[in-house]
Amino acid sequence: MWYLLGIPMRHRRCVHTVHDSSAVVNSRKFRLKTTGKHNAVYTKSYKSLCKLLKKLLNMSINTAHANNGVLIHAGEYILLHSDSVSMEFSGQDNNLFKGSKQGRVYLTSHRMIFNSKKPSDAMQSFSAPFVALSDVEIEQPVFGANYIKGKVRAQPNGNYVGEVKFKLYFKSGGAIEYGQALLRAAKTAQSNFHRGGLAGDDPPPYAPAGAWHEAPPPAYQPPPGYYGWLPQHDAFSGPAPNTVFISDNPPPYPGIRTSSTQYYYYPNCYPVARTLCFIPIPVIYP
Repeated sequence: MWYLLGIPMRHRRCVHTVHDSSAVVNSRKFRLKTTGKHNAVYTKSYKSLCKLLKKLLNMSINTAHANNGVLIHAGEYILLHSDSVSMEFSGQDNNLFKGSKQGRVYLTSHRMIFNSKKPSDAMQSFSAPFVALSDVEIEQPVFGANYIKGKVRAQPNGNYVGEVKFKLYFKSGGAIEYGQALLRAAKTAQSNFHRGGLAGDDPPPYAPAGAWHEAPPPAYQPPPGYYGWLPQHDAFSGPAPNTVFISDNPPPYPGIRTSSTQYYYYPNCYPVARTLCFIPIPVIYP
């Protein structure tokens, strides 16, 4: 990669240190010290690298939306949907996380997805796999709407470094019901994740969605075995017509399961395969 960018060998160690999202967004925090004839080439190459990394950063955040709708994986089901929520983030310097964001939230069989209603918002979607969630709590303040708070760890090759904190507000109610379902789903998915034989606590690496298409309702509605996960509340409704799109690829992380044997896609799984493997997941009934 350094050869393609035209960076001299002795300067590559400097570029290798650009790993923090704040350094990518604000290049002034990473000062270059070069002299001689390589200065202009190195500075230009560094700027090109920053643009490339920033592009990858944005692409990996906005991975769960398409055509003003939500983009899910093949075999992923939508369990709950609320059209009136707001979300706030903290713990990250990236401008994409700044400000209160108005939108809709989905609880699927594998993750929580937030989609912004504001077309001009730099963050159009945010995906939180169950296996990446921690410290999830339901808050019921005396004044103001109930909300859910928690932390999301970054996926390797994903959109940010470390973790980000979130607060999810439900303006029309449903926070308690949604939060209880989220906690239950996260516990089951994380149990499946560790039983799958994967080392460490990091969520699987981000993988591109690949080709996708609009999905008719039967394709994303949960089968009968999932209905025990669906709390009843007026704030929850089905997604609007023509707003759900499905990728051809299966999820890159486990979710809640109800059949005898399930599989999920995990790229770069060693030593079974170099680029692709499917891992059987034992059933964990709720």
